[in-house]
Amino acid sequence: LDDLLPNVTLVYELYDNKKSAALTSKIAFLMDASVSGDTCETEQLAFYGKGAHIVLGTGTSGNSMAMQSVLKYFNAQQGIPQVSGSATSGYLSQKEDYPYFSRIVPTSKPFAVAMVKFAKYIVGWDAGGIITGNDGFSLYGGDILQRSAYEHGLEIKGWETFQLGTQDMTD
Repeated sequence: LDDLLPNVTLVYELYDNKKSAALTSKIAFLMDASVSGDTCETEQLAFYGKGAHIVLGTGTSGNSMAMQSVLKYFNAQQGIPQVSGSATSGYLSQKEDYPYFSRIVPTSKPFAVAMVKFAKYIVGWDAGGIITGNDGFSLYGGDILQRSAYEHGLEIKGWETFQLGTQDMTD
């Protein structure tokens, strides 16, 4: 990157949230230099206590929501920007809730529209059903599917929501 950013040294640190929103929130507190006291020790803060200028990640929408929910209050109340390469939830586009979040992939809306168009125009179905989890990401995706189905004349005969992590759906 010498040609792109001459005379600039990029420094990075890696953190593994282990796909855990709780751990993601704890990591988020390490990103701001003004955090101290009960939250964490100064020497644990990112970049030797100087904090981060930007956060790249996380890999999921839910964890990105958890991260940005903390980061938006840091950096002298201006927030720490966050960029995700794989978070697709449309909720993250709500700037009042996630003001310093951006992504490099589209939201899940184009995929939902494509699924409905495939079912209606390629397979030839006139009706379908929606099955989602009860988390925000799944419910948002189900809502997008339902809206797209309505717009394209695909009848939704039923919508079932399951508790996240359900192992047995026989009931």
